[in-house]
Amino acid sequence: MKRRLKTIFRLCLSCIFFGYLSFKVDWRLILSAVEQVSPPLYVLSTILAFFASFLLAWKYHIFVRKTSISRSIPFMMKVNLISRFYGLFLPTALGPVAVRWFKVTKNKDGRAFFLAASVFERLSFYFVLLVFSFFFLTFDSSGQRIMAFKERMVPVLSFGILLVSGSMVYFTSQSLRSCTNSLIIRIFRSTRIGQKTVAFLGNFSLKDPTPAFYAAVLCLSVLWQFFFVVRVYLLFEAAVIPLSFTHVAWIGSCVLLLQMLPISFAGIGIREGAYAFLLSLFGLPPEKGVLIGLLFLSQMLILATVGGLLELMEK
Repeated sequence: MKRRLKTIFRLCLSCIFFGYLSFKVDWRLILSAVEQVSPPLYVLSTILAFFASFLLAWKYHIFVRKTSISRSIPFMMKVNLISRFYGLFLPTALGPVAVRWFKVTKNKDGRAFFLAASVFERLSFYFVLLVFSFFFLTFDSSGQRIMAFKERMVPVLSFGILLVSGSMVYFTSQSLRSCTNSLIIRIFRSTRIGQKTVAFLGNFSLKDPTPAFYAAVLCLSVLWQFFFVVRVYLLFEAAVIPLSFTHVAWIGSCVLLLQMLPISFAGIGIREGAYAFLLSLFGLPPEKGVLIGLLFLSQMLILATVGGLLELMEK
């Protein structure tokens, strides 16, 4: 019942977002803008979306290559695409992670380890995403509206970077992890789930991480974010929106942060509204922002369709 209520709530919220946009934008202008979209640039942007899935698969391969659940890069890429399909219906931030965890660890050991790896991967992803948003927004001084927006957002982004960095320290510091685990074990030792908690925390860690391992994960996260920004920039170019790469870098990163909120289906409504608002800060019509959101959604549907076909072909 709770699951159904959550689904109904998210569905209603998505409809409310789109209903609000329907009264705020001129859909005739959006349809006209769609006709002017450059197909080659859109296709190139979509190809980069598939390449980003490869980078993510490579990152997860680094996590598991020396463990009992070692998986190849092609397998991890297939799982990533399948998780995209389920991500349309599950919470944006957690749904794909849960599907990936189930697909990779099915009938294998190391479930607690891969959960820890998935959490650390998401933390590294959020860290780079926040840094990109903070860095490019900090050096943007396009006008008074941008400066006012920057004054509100920079403290939020700074706090997010500190929070995610502190969470990552749990996995990188053996002493901190030992102290935290000991405290949790003492609390739950006298309960029924005490033994399971002890066993789980013993495996909830990365397997023999090295500085090279952390560097590889961080570099792949930066590469993923860079190609994501290029992908969004190509969409802006395809839609003939006159903004620089620097502007698109922080706009796309901030919108990606917002659409991670698990309050709608695949970020529908949140993404389009956020692009419309941010483009209005540059004096651009909100229809252009809604168009970028819809183009991005179409790419998500393409990736999800491929993932759905791969899921059907599985035994």
